[in-house]
Amino acid sequence: MMVDISKKTTLYEYVRSKKHPLKKIVKMAEIASSGDIQQLKKIRRRLRNKDPVVRYWAATGCISLGKEAASAKGELRN
Repeated sequence: MMVDISKKTTLYEYVRSKKHPLKKIVKMAEIASSGDIQQLKKIRRRLRNKDPVVRYWAATGCISLGKEAASAKGELRN
């Protein structure tokens, strides 16, 4: 992803552009690292987000929850 972005602009400029959903990414990272099973529904929705970084953090949240996130297996495979 970084290679593709760097062909068009600098990573610095991209991260500061409107194309990079920083607030959404930070929020997802916080949820992912919380270990809160109550957030699983939100994590599963974010696994379908168009931004790959948001999806990365959602997948990380599933890893954090371990077996408790087994219901997200289908979304993770997609």
